[in-house]
Amino acid sequence: MLTQERLKTVLDYNKQTGVFTWRSRKKSEKYFNSRFSGKRAGYLMRGYVRITIDGIGYDAHRLAFLYVDGAFPVNHVDHINHDPSDNKWLNLRHA
Repeated sequence: MLTQERLKTVLDYNKQTGVFTWRSRKKSEKYFNSRFSGKRAGYLMRGYVRITIDGIGYDAHRLAFLYVDGAFPVNHVDHINHDPSDNKWLNLRHA
C-alpha cells in the first residue's frame, strides 16, 4: 500500500493550486522518470485527475489527503465546488 513517505518521494503537492508535480527520481528507483521531473502529474479520467504511482492508479483528490493528513480518507471525498478536477486543499472535504 502507498504510504505518505513514498508519495512524498515521487510527488510534490501544491495545496493552493491542487496540482501534483513529479519529483526527480534516481535511475536505481523503480519506475525511473527523470524526464518528467517538475512536470504536472496525472491525466483526466471521467473528469477526475488520476495519477499512476508504482504501476497503480490513484485519484488525485485521495492522494491529497494522504499527502496532507498522512492517510487515505476512509469514505468518499467531496469537491466543494463540484469540479472533480479541482484538487485545491480548500476545495476538498470528507463526505
